[in-house]
Amino acid sequence: MSSRKLTDFERGEAQKVFGASIRYEKVRVFEGAPWTNLVAKVGAKINREPTPKYDNAVTLGNTSHFPRLLKSNPTPAGPESIVDLAWMIHELTHVWQYQHSGVVYIVRALRADLALGIKAYDYGGEQGLKDARASGRRLADLNPEQQGDIARHYYSRLRRGQDTSAW
Repeated sequence: MSSRKLTDFERGEAQKVFGASIRYEKVRVFEGAPWTNLVAKVGAKINREPTPKYDNAVTLGNTSHFPRLLKSNPTPAGPESIVDLAWMIHELTHVWQYQHSGVVYIVRALRADLALGIKAYDYGGEQGLKDARASGRRLADLNPEQQGDIARHYYSRLRRGQDTSAW
């Protein structure tokens, strides 16, 4: 288990999504926190959902806790790197939420997770974003988990050279 700052590479990748809107020097990454997967299992049980088959991270304030070491360095820059960096981007969205609105983001995220379970992350994909924009909805109208997955998917598409216009 170790706590660290963002690497220069991770910070550069995060800036592609958040620009200068995060105080990066305050961000901490804690790798090797297995309790985060337990949180997901308990949440699934509460929502009567199957036990998750994926790792779960938890961001509290400026610190993102991951259950394992991340593959987020520039080499190799293969699919695993994109997946872990995109996961980090989702968690950095929660850091952004904390830095801009305080701990209220935690309450909103927990409320969404408890009420919706895995559906808390569903924003409808590309079409959902287009529909939301057409109806005048803004990013702030979505729950914190949806916001995190929008940032995650934007980053993944950006890195793969795909269209990001809906994002």
